[in-house]
Amino acid sequence: MLDRKKLFLITMLLTILGPAFIIKSSISYVPFVFMVLLLLVSYGYILIIIKSFKICLDNNSSVKEFERLSEDIYSIAIENKSVLVMPRVSFTVYLRSDDGYAVNDYEYDFIIKPKEKIDILLNIKFPHVGRFNVSISKIKFYGFIDLLFLYKSVVWSSEILVKPKLHGIENYEISTANPVFSVDYNVPHKIKGGEFNDAREYIPGDPIKNIHWKLSAHSNSLITKIINTDAVNGISIYMDLPYFSGGNYHYAADVYDCIIESSYAGSLYALDRGYAVNFIFFDGGSPSYSNIKSYDDLSEFVYLFPDGQINSSLELLIGQYSNSHISFDNMIVLTDKISPALADLLADCRMHGKYPHLFLIQPESKTDAFDNYALSRLKKSEIRYSIISDSKEFASALGGMK
Repeated sequence: MLDRKKLFLITMLLTILGPAFIIKSSISYVPFVFMVLLLLVSYGYILIIIKSFKICLDNNSSVKEFERLSEDIYSIAIENKSVLVMPRVSFTVYLRSDDGYAVNDYEYDFIIKPKEKIDILLNIKFPHVGRFNVSISKIKFYGFIDLLFLYKSVVWSSEILVKPKLHGIENYEISTANPVFSVDYNVPHKIKGGEFNDAREYIPGDPIKNIHWKLSAHSNSLITKIINTDAVNGISIYMDLPYFSGGNYHYAADVYDCIIESSYAGSLYALDRGYAVNFIFFDGGSPSYSNIKSYDDLSEFVYLFPDGQINSSLELLIGQYSNSHISFDNMIVLTDKISPALADLLADCRMHGKYPHLFLIQPESKTDAFDNYALSRLKKSEIRYSIISDSKEFASALGGMK
């Protein structure tokens, strides 16, 4: 599709050429010939100044790592090596997500004098967690006429890993409940007592102390005891990760930042005190979970930056896992949506001895309010909930900030 400037130029040429065809006089073609010569000279001038243009960029090929909201300075040097004036030179530096979503654009427009060198210090801020790319557009060179320009390609980019910003939690009481179901004791977590309830075939990773040696001897295979615990201490973090699309990128990114950073802070708090943690989320369109047994497991999960799913349902996650052995007593639920069905599910979890804490994410870009009826259901069921805008408010609401 032609832009307005090119369309104007073509219209002007046709306007000059039209009367010449009607008059059919050699002199009537003079304006048209003049315009063609002007165009040729202008394009020739652009070709000359392109040859004498030089740009220097940071050539660090390694992936740079920053904490969210950090800044980095990029040095760009442009130089006119000729004795000709460059009437106008423009380019754009892009900050894009790995999926191609636009985060920020930095536009530059210069008139460069003969033998002039211009140094640019570009300060780029990284507002969201994830993997990003800093790149430069084709450089646009204009001639005498602003309607005429040519491009020069520049192959340059810088990969960026933006890590979660950590807000430490001061004191979050990891409560103990008495569940009404048998717990398959196959992950390390603090436990208060317990009695033998059932048995199953050994799975690699099960504690050696829970092997039922007598049954193993009779069955010629290792058998593990299933312990009916007095308590299942740990934190299950339910992550209602948003789905990214072109129209909602910045809102979805704000919600995603809050969920990832809050999950990271809560997990670190539990691991520092010897409690187990797992993440419960949608993966590939299906409910899934990941047991976090070490700091390495936590880093690996967080820095993979799991994707949000278009048809995910937090109600389905809680309904499937909350009253199973997968979910620990303490439930942290992170979402930007609330419904009466979700309130009823959390009330049911509380009746089964769980300690759910719902965090409703309301970033500055959110314009609509939460469902008052659903909030009233939470209050009636005495479900603890907090409305937060970021992970800093999460840490304060959960146990106070360090």
